[in-house]
Formats: sequence, structure tokens, C-alpha cells
Amino acid sequence: MSSIQTTTQKHRVNPNILQWARDQSVLDIREAARNLDVPIETLYAWENGKGQPDTSTLRKLSKLYDYPFSYFFLDKIPEEPPLKDYRGTPQDKRIPFSRDTRLALREFRRLTRLATMLRQITGDTLQLKIGKANMDEDAEIVAEREAKRLGITSDIRKTWQDKGKAYHAWREAIEKLGVFVFSLRMSILECRGAAIMEPPYVTAILVNQTDAITARSFTLLHEYCHLLLKRDRELMVCDQYPSDIESFANRFAAAILVPRDNFIKVLKDKGNDFYHDWWTDSFLWDLAHTFNVSRDVVAIRLENLEYAPPGFYEEKRKLWYKSVPTQGFGHSKSKRVQAEEKFGSRLFDITLEAVKSGLVHSVDAAIYMGKVGGGKERPWYVKANDIEKWIEARTWK
Repeated sequence: MSSIQTTTQKHRVNPNILQWARDQSVLDIREAARNLDVPIETLYAWENGKGQPDTSTLRKLSKLYDYPFSYFFLDKIPEEPPLKDYRGTPQDKRIPFSRDTRLALREFRRLTRLATMLRQITGDTLQLKIGKANMDEDAEIVAEREAKRLGITSDIRKTWQDKGKAYHAWREAIEKLGVFVFSLRMSILECRGAAIMEPPYVTAILVNQTDAITARSFTLLHEYCHLLLKRDRELMVCDQYPSDIESFANRFAAAILVPRDNFIKVLKDKGNDFYHDWWTDSFLWDLAHTFNVSRDVVAIRLENLEYAPPGFYEEKRKLWYKSVPTQGFGHSKSKRVQAEEKFGSRLFDITLEAVKSGLVHSVDAAIYMGKVGGGKERPWYVKANDIEKWIEARTWK
């Protein structure tokens, strides 16, 4: 039986959406046809408005492309913020985004749309309270100003018992200013973080889940700096390699993570508060442990505060990142912890509130929390009864 069927004009599939959805899924027409088990010529015909896939095939397309079934009947292609690639790596040396990374970035967009919807239906009124910055400012001064805005004092820093506590403290402080922070898996060699602004409802940061916890702290503050620079309605993708904007964001992130006065005092206490042409990795690790940061941050601070020569960090980076280990997702954590890690505390709470109030079904909430780009599922895949248990166990204000 042919998989092409005649439908009324009212319910016709939009061929432009078919092609757009395949492109967004990073599949060429040959791969898509093979996955659907249809001839290439048939899929090509559908994408050019010649014939229509039947309902069963549309459901396969929905799963393959990871878009809702209803998308195929839209009148026009959904509008999305343009992707602004801030990666400082020279264009001819950049590693192209893999399918997994492209799908993670698409999931990031999807989460921002979910946050917008839930804010609207729950009446969430938390306003965006981040500051502003421009490239003419001193990154050190901007960092001092934003540390105060975030409420991160020297006394609070002393309470951080490990690097994980430090990361989650920064993340919570940023979310309190009205920024959503999400965490998804991507290739570290391709993308370490991203940010998006879709005023007035959503401003969000994406952190690479597979990165080391200290690197995530750095990425979080790096992306926060991009938001301060106010690039409205863009999906900003970064790799933290030197370029004007990336270099400023690096200096800001390093300065806020490791305050100048504290850093100089530690160097003096260690009898090493003077210029070196080269610093050993063992000493950088020692300083990194002291401040619960990565050795990258320490190398940037040494260079920026003129304890190391210009280009010191880049030379170290070349040595360190010939191969980049990944931390993994942490399957030993509970479903709830991992779902909240993906969503962030703010969206996690808004979602539970929406379900409790009857505004969102627990099944829909479970799909969003457990879903990953590409239609894949993890061992901790969230179920509706998980959502209901979390609501029951939560202390409501």
C-alpha cells in the first residue's frame, strides 16, 4: 500500500515545514529516507508538495525529526532567534557542530519556549534584574559590580566546601536575578555554552553537562557576561577562545570567580607574588583547588594581573586540550536531581507549580523533563508518577 495519500487542502502537510524540519534535525535526504524506509524520490516529492505522507509516516517523521506532529501542518516556518556564533576559533579550523550538538542547541531553544509558556500560564512575575556592561569598561570593575548584584560575598565563598557547591551557588544566584539556567550534553570540543535572550519573557544560559564542574562555573559566568552585553534576541554560541567579545567574557568570568585582592593575597602567602615566564601545572592546580575553580581560570588571572606573559593562557590551553576528557552525566544521581540539573531550579519549580495547579498535565511535564534532543531517552527517563511524587514531597509556600 502506498504511503502517499490524498488529503483535503485544509489538512495538507506544509512541504516547506517538511524540508525545514529535516534540515533542523541535521539529516540529509538520503539519511532521512533510509530511517523512514521510503525511497529518496518519495521524500523529495513530499518536500516539493507532490503527494503527502500518511498519518503513520508523519508520526515516524515527528519522532525522527523530534518535532511535534502538529508542526507539519503549520502555515509557515516557526520564527526563531538567529544563531550568533561567537566561537573565536578561526572559521577554517572550527569543528562543525555534530548532530548531537545541533539537537542540544535546539532543545535549548525548546526549553526557552517552554519557560515562556509556563511563565505566562502561571503568572510568574520575577523580573530580569541583571546589570549592563559594554566593551569599553574594565572587566575587573564589571566583575566586582556583578558579584555584589549576585550577592556573592567573601564570607559566602568561604562556606563552599567543594567545587560542586561553588557551581550550584553561582547558578542559584543567577537564577534569582531572573535568568533560566539549563544543562544539556554537547561535545566539549564543539560548544561549552550558549545564551539566549527573548525579551520580555525569557533570558537563559546553557551549560555543557559533560564538562568538568569547575569548567561549568566558568562557562556559566562567561555566558552571563554575554547577557550583560545585551545582544537581544540571539542564540549566542561560544567556545571561549580569544576574540574581542570572548576575551572580555573570559576576563570577566575569571575576575568574578577569583577576586583580585584575594588572589594576590594567596600568592603572597605562598611566597610567589611575582612575575614568572612560566608557571607549572602543579602550582596552577594548587591555586585552582584553593579557589574551587579550573586551572584555566588561574592561568587567565595570572596573565591578566601581569604575573605571566601575554599569551600564557593560550599556550597552556593548547597543551591541555589536545584531547578533552568528559565528566559524564552522573547516572548515580536520582531522577529528581538530574531532572532539576537539566531544568534548573527555577523552571523545575515553575513546572511543578503548573502541574499542581492543573495548568499542565503530569505526562506533559514528564516528557519535557526527561526528553533530550533527537528523541533519545536516558536511564533516568522521567515518568508522570515521578512528577506527582515530587509534587507530593515538596514543601509548598
